[in-house]
Amino acid sequence: MKEEIYPPMDKIRLALRHCPGATITYLDIWQRANENGHIDIPKKSIKMEYLMSPTMFANKLIALSREGLIKVGFQPKKFVVDIVGYERGV
Repeated sequence: MKEEIYPPMDKIRLALRHCPGATITYLDIWQRANENGHIDIPKKSIKMEYLMSPTMFANKLIALSREGLIKVGFQPKKFVVDIVGYERGV
């Protein structure tokens, strides 16, 4: 079984205070990211993996980006996300 990894509490609090609707998305991204805090998310998979439309998902990514929690790149077929200050196992 894969070990569950969560962001530091101060980052969770920041997400909850300023973009509560995107906090679960932030936790999902944190757990699915690779060891460098990077994840490529194909737009086709968003409905099944995150249970929302790609537009709603993009809006949540923008909210998280405004708070400085992630950096996001929008490409035609995928979202490229890098977690800011990512350290696995901290």
